[in-house]
Amino acid sequence: MIRIIKKCKIETCDNIASCKEMCKKCYQQQYQSDHREELKINQKQYRLDNKEKIKEYNKQYDLEHKEDLKIYNKQYQSDHKEEIKEKKKQYDSDHKEETKKRNKQYGLDHKEERNILRKQKRQSDPAVRIMHNASVAVNKMLKRNDGSKQGKSSREAFSFTGDQLIAHIEKQFSHPDNLDENGNVWMTWENQGNYDPDKKTWHLDHIIPQSKLTFNSYEHTNFNKCWALENLRPLEAIRNLKKGNKIIYIS
Repeated sequence: MIRIIKKCKIETCDNIASCKEMCKKCYQQQYQSDHREELKINQKQYRLDNKEKIKEYNKQYDLEHKEDLKIYNKQYQSDHKEEIKEKKKQYDSDHKEETKKRNKQYGLDHKEERNILRKQKRQSDPAVRIMHNASVAVNKMLKRNDGSKQGKSSREAFSFTGDQLIAHIEKQFSHPDNLDENGNVWMTWENQGNYDPDKKTWHLDHIIPQSKLTFNSYEHTNFNKCWALENLRPLEAIRNLKKGNKIIYIS
């Protein structure tokens, strides 16, 4: 019989279960090592037999430690950012159809909430707003010409990213033809929008108008010509309206 005491009296205790004066910690370690598979099976069975009890305990624990868990999770995500990103990417790749269905269902269940969040994002993030407006324009062109996205997002079809488009447009804010009467830069991401007689606003303009570069698919040659960075520029709203479908180059 093994006698468990608080501390080994034998300094050279090597965790052998037959040691008569093994400490409690050593005994537990040895026992777990010798009965690993058995303990694993027992734990699994326990979880199955007490599923609801464990669920309720975890729920109560989460409620009682809400703030601590929030801080821990935030720190963990910060410390393991790339690892989490790779795992998610791998999971989505391994469960492509399942992920697609889940995201679609989530979108249906949270449609109003998602629309509100997207609107707020567009208002606060110029890259999101300008890419959204570009996507809307592309979709209108496709529908007008009986075309189809064929399950592909316009963002994937563009030859540029939101950040690249932002950088391209911002560079032109200070173009001499875009300065006000005092020679100051007035274009900002806050005053991009519809024509307003009471203040200056600007549009994303196509140098060669969209009406002259119609397309019905992303593969159409006019799509890339129409939405090439070199064909896009910021233009004062009133000037853009007067321009219509003419091709007017800025010097």
